[in-house]
Amino acid sequence: MSFKYQENERNKVLAERILEGESVTLLAGIFGISRSRCAQILHSYCSRINKEAYEGINGANSTPPTLSQLRMYREAFIDDHDDDIPALDNTPIRRLRIFSSKLTNALESANIRTIEDLLNTDASSLRAIPMIGKTSNWGIHLTKLTSISCGCEALAHERF
Repeated sequence: MSFKYQENERNKVLAERILEGESVTLLAGIFGISRSRCAQILHSYCSRINKEAYEGINGANSTPPTLSQLRMYREAFIDDHDDDIPALDNTPIRRLRIFSSKLTNALESANIRTIEDLLNTDASSLRAIPMIGKTSNWGIHLTKLTSISCGCEALAHERF
């Protein structure tokens, strides 16, 4: 998978989640970018996906649409066909780069190498992994994971 493909997929996920109403500040933290970069990605994505709709929101006004305007017209920018999104279950955790090196190495040493492995591991087993311990900020890590793998709602609600 090329870097450009990964970046385009990240931008799509980010833009669609913002359009669906998620907090820009939260998503900026999850994706490790600034709020202003989130806004740039959102406007670039919307303009690329449906330029006519994007430019038509403000009519003759040359200012870019506001976030609330983009959210109001989100159907024009969100593709409901998820057939082209690859399944992430067998994706190596290291490839996603959503965890710190320390956490990634600890998970791999416990033979948790893919997203599927992680999703099939219960909370007590994760807590028992050496080098992770109770101080690991699982809330942030799991938010990152669930932001990428949307079918994991049950994991997002489990407390570590």
